[in-house]
Amino acid sequence: MNFPAPAEISTYHNKSYPTIDISRPKLSAAGKTVFIIGGGSGLGLAFAQHFAKAGCTRIVITGRRSNVLNAAKSSLEKEFNDLKLLALQGDVTDRTAVEAAFRTSHETFGTIDVLINNAGYLPDLGPISSALQSDWWKGFEINVLGSFNVLSSFVPVGAQNAVVVNTTSAAVNARVPGESAYSASKVATTRLFEHFQDENPGLRVVNVAPGVVVTDMGRKAVHAFEVMGLPLPPEDDIRLPASYLVWAASAEAEFIKGKFVWVNWDVDELKHVIENAESKHILTLGVIGCQI
Repeated sequence: MNFPAPAEISTYHNKSYPTIDISRPKLSAAGKTVFIIGGGSGLGLAFAQHFAKAGCTRIVITGRRSNVLNAAKSSLEKEFNDLKLLALQGDVTDRTAVEAAFRTSHETFGTIDVLINNAGYLPDLGPISSALQSDWWKGFEINVLGSFNVLSSFVPVGAQNAVVVNTTSAAVNARVPGESAYSASKVATTRLFEHFQDENPGLRVVNVAPGVVVTDMGRKAVHAFEVMGLPLPPEDDIRLPASYLVWAASAEAEFIKGKFVWVNWDVDELKHVIENAESKHILTLGVIGCQI
């Protein structure tokens, strides 16, 4: 079983492939400053590794847990001798901490060329009638309020043509039983980034569904699927979303500006779909059958 794609896209990837191969010179990240929210483990750490492999030598990673960040910093610096890395602890719901992280990054590396918003929280699955209010709302505090804090703090220190990537979720496209908090918060976050694109036309803002990767949060989702007796989606190689984000930050990916895309969709076919679409609203949030 694969998740849906636009009808014109017939190739569905679970692993990286030649077009998004980070060894390609056109995907070089040399000279860029990359700032990764939630970069200490899982997808965020893989993003940092792949940008470093693509030649980036100035990377900032943030996260809530100082021990996880320190371990990631040690691992990355051991693997990449030329890497200059900042590991800044803080919670995205803490506006003061978020502003301080961006300020430290700017003072150290100058303007930010690539921002990756990767912090997220998956509330416990269950019906609305029995959901614990504090856990249900925590999804909105981290996923929505946290993203607001990140975006508003980024504006003063971002490059004029920066790339902003939000790692969103398949939950935007599907209603999984018991997933109201996560799904609704991810829809809200995705719309937030669309507004940010409208307000900052010089930037390239992209919402990216990173596939199904078994990270800590991914394992929680898999367990919830099993408990509820739901079919499990196919697992993706973590190098697929990591390579995709390096590609998404390159000049080749200008055509996905303002769009919601899945890392599984073949990018050559995707380009054809977008460039030949009759509506400029393709791959953005909306109500089926209604365009404004």
